[in-house]
Amino acid sequence: MTISGTKKGPRISLVKVFSAGLVGILFIFMLLSYFTFSRLLSFESTLTEVSNKSLPNLIQTSQLYTQAARLLESTEILSKSTSNASKRLAEKRLQSNLVNIRRAAQNIFSNEFLDTQLNIIAIELNEYSALIQERLQTINSIQVLSNQMYDINAQAINIQKQNSSAWVLSFSQASVNINRALNENKLQRVRFLFNQIKEQFNELSVISAKGQDNAIKRQLINQFKTLLFNENGLESLKIKSLRLNGRAIGRENFVHNLIEDYVAQLGFVNYETEQNITLQVATSVTKMKQQTQLIRLILIGGVVFLLAIVILFQQRILKRIRIFNYM
Repeated sequence: MTISGTKKGPRISLVKVFSAGLVGILFIFMLLSYFTFSRLLSFESTLTEVSNKSLPNLIQTSQLYTQAARLLESTEILSKSTSNASKRLAEKRLQSNLVNIRRAAQNIFSNEFLDTQLNIIAIELNEYSALIQERLQTINSIQVLSNQMYDINAQAINIQKQNSSAWVLSFSQASVNINRALNENKLQRVRFLFNQIKEQFNELSVISAKGQDNAIKRQLINQFKTLLFNENGLESLKIKSLRLNGRAIGRENFVHNLIEDYVAQLGFVNYETEQNITLQVATSVTKMKQQTQLIRLILIGGVVFLLAIVILFQQRILKRIRIFNYM
């Protein structure tokens, strides 16, 4: 029997071949499982963070932003209050807005600067409300004195019915000028009109000394002068009312600017929250793409490795089995 003299390479044990193939397959499977599971955990963590924290914070921040914006409307309503009832409604609305803002702010974040700013707004609103209350009291006082002025004017008209005279006409003209002064909104104009009224009453005093019913006329003139030029008369109350209006406008603008700054800060916080959510999602997508690419490379490497195992089985095992069967 002739034996071929061809030199063959060293034989590899079947146990080593099977062991290497099995270990390689298990390693690839474990590597794929690890990256897939880690990707799922990372995605789950991102999704949980966004759904349980970021999105609720974004919603609450938007609600807080809306509540803060309503402060501007409530402040404007307070500035336009023409009675104590409307003022109380505006104050109630303001307090409700402040309480809701404080509660929402505590639930979302702890920002000392925003808390201090909100406290300043609350203090300024209280002072502004007190200023509005003083303005309403002044307006009510003007209205009371105006009613008294109409009563005095009615007495003058009764004198006219009994004995028509130039004095009664001058008295009525002075009453018309008083109404003009009370409806004026410029301080210098008000002072000018009241000075004219004072001169008119001085002329009326001269006229009353020459006509009939001198005592009644002098009494009406004195009452009118007291009503107009007393320390708490219509002139001083009108001037005080105009000054209070100026202070109220200045304080309203100041409070308005404070609230706008606070709303702007909340808008910035809201923007940061949106950017954080966007960044989290973008980071998660980037990592997913990277790990997907890595898994793709591992799969390609696994396929190549399996092909190598198949070729090794073909060359080292199946050939030996065929030779064994031939022998």
